[in-house]
Amino acid sequence: MRPHQLQPAAGSKHPKKRLGRGDGSRGTTSGKGTKGQKARAGGGVRPYFEGGQNPMVKRMPHVRGFTNIFRTEYVVVNVGQLNRLEGDEPITAERLAAAGLIPSAKAPLKVLGDGVLSKPITVRAVKFSDSARSKIHAAGGRAEGADGSIEAPEEHPARRRAVRSTEETEAPTEGATIEGSSAAPERPARRRRTGRPAEEPEATTNA
Repeated sequence: MRPHQLQPAAGSKHPKKRLGRGDGSRGTTSGKGTKGQKARAGGGVRPYFEGGQNPMVKRMPHVRGFTNIFRTEYVVVNVGQLNRLEGDEPITAERLAAAGLIPSAKAPLKVLGDGVLSKPITVRAVKFSDSARSKIHAAGGRAEGADGSIEAPEEHPARRRAVRSTEETEAPTEGATIEGSSAAPERPARRRRTGRPAEEPEATTNA
């Protein structure tokens, strides 16, 4: 292989089109057809142009926001509905689906706190709302996670406001100095500039 034998790959280079060089080489209209908007220099229409009628992009409804494709869809049940189930067995998604309280046991179960719970029960679910967890424990029951872990109600401690001592809030009065520190010297009052030169005192001569 020598430098003069190098050449591009077959099919990668094409000869330039000869336009407007007679009827044998796309002459006259140069391949653009006879007149019209598309035949003009710089002419043409938008890709979604439909001849003037309402285009597809404007006929479609405006949908704002987005849909999270990774979202988790839960089936929900309220604690007030759990009173319908009899027996001491733990309440699971399968029992609720058999009783018709939820549409299916395949989706994860979440328990909400609407209603009143009148008996101690054990509930197994993927999620509990704070009010549901508190009502289940208040009735003497247990709220268990899907793995069997017991979920205790969360305690929210009351927020305490920090009360500052009066010694920190009271500002020192004028003239008072802190023990162990010296008072800052007072600054002399500033004189206003009038723009006139200061008058020199007249010289006195001894007679």
